[in-house]
Amino acid sequence: MKKESIQVALAYVGVLVGAGLSSGQDLLQYFLSFGFPGLIGVIALGVLNIIFGKILLTLGCYYQSKNHQEVLKKIFLTNRE
Repeated sequence: MKKESIQVALAYVGVLVGAGLSSGQDLLQYFLSFGFPGLIGVIALGVLNIIFGKILLTLGCYYQSKNHQEVLKKIFLTNRE
C-alpha cells in the first residue's frame, strides 16, 4: 500500500472516531448489549463506513477538491437553482 493511502485511511478513522465519539468503545458496548444481533450490527456499521468513505474519497478525486465541503456542495446542491 502507498504511504498516502494509509495516511488518508487513518485520517478518515480519526475523523469518524474523534468527531462522533470519545472512543469507539461506547459504540461497541451499545451494540454488544444486544448480544449476537448487536455484533452483526457492529460489522454492518463497519462495512457501511468503509463503503461510504470510499465513495466520498472517490468523489473527492473526481471533482479534484481540496476539502470535503466542496464535494458535499457538488453532490447536494447540483440540481438546485
